[in-house]
Amino acid sequence: MKSEAKVQSLLRAPWTVQATAAEEDPSHVVLRIRELPEFVVVGPRDEALIGEFWTALESLLQAYVEEGQDPPLPEGYRELWARLSGSVTVVGDVATAKSSGAAVGTDRLELVGAGGGRAA
Repeated sequence: MKSEAKVQSLLRAPWTVQATAAEEDPSHVVLRIRELPEFVVVGPRDEALIGEFWTALESLLQAYVEEGQDPPLPEGYRELWARLSGSVTVVGDVATAKSSGAAVGTDRLELVGAGGGRAA
């Protein structure tokens, strides 16, 4: 599999996104991925944050692929890696998510699935 295809497949993995209000500014959100402890994105609850999230995740996954390493994968995904399927699950009081896309509310942040569906 080519590196770009690997990165795109990894973007669809069932990452566990943890969203919390930033301590220093409650109008900002801190997004982390449980399986990737080095991943952190902080910003206001707006469309730009969603774009930053996906750009940062893609960059991190690209770095793993370029170094010939597999990133720490979500539980059970290693076995499904060849099937290239998945979604993002969000844990926390701020957000729910599926891979790629975005919708933002004042008290809830959603990452919208490529098919247009939203996680409940």
